[in-house]
Amino acid sequence: MGHALARSNFIENASGPVSIPEARRIRPAAVGFVARACTATWVWVIAVVLGAPVASAAIAEGEEMPELPQYGLSGELPELAGKVVLVDIWASWCAPCKASFPAFTGLQKELANAGFVMLAVRVDRKASGDERFLKTQAPGFATVHDGSQKLVAMLEPPAMPTGYLFGRDGRLRAVHAGFHGDRTIEELCAEILPLLKETTS
Repeated sequence: MGHALARSNFIENASGPVSIPEARRIRPAAVGFVARACTATWVWVIAVVLGAPVASAAIAEGEEMPELPQYGLSGELPELAGKVVLVDIWASWCAPCKASFPAFTGLQKELANAGFVMLAVRVDRKASGDERFLKTQAPGFATVHDGSQKLVAMLEPPAMPTGYLFGRDGRLRAVHAGFHGDRTIEELCAEILPLLKETTS
């Protein structure tokens, strides 16, 4: 019980490690930037992938994606089987989380036809609070609500936001703690592109 309460307090009240000015570095022309970042040469891609740090999280690299329907998420889950999936854990009080949405919209638009799916999971306990933001932002990707905080309690994200990148085989390939503007998008592109080339057995 104590652990669950402590976990809840972290989710509702903690602030992420990314400063608001840094998070706001994301360019207005997010789609155009994502297109440029995701069409980099394979030499650059390989170099970034090999050097990219992996954040610490409860779920380890190589483990399978949680069965999301089992966690009582509110909202419609997209089809994830056989896709490269980025699960973004965010909260309505988190400024860097909201700053990431234009870039993630661009990422989804640029790579959807190749088999990429972006899924944002809001972890506030209250159901209200994000409707105005989501209506104004009109993200081009799926958003669901983890009001019971069962999924986030299992994942134990090290920061807000935290992105979990899964390959077509449904296994975790990388974890990104925080949102650092262009740098985060460049790192994600470098990791996503090779995964899109993989096939499922």
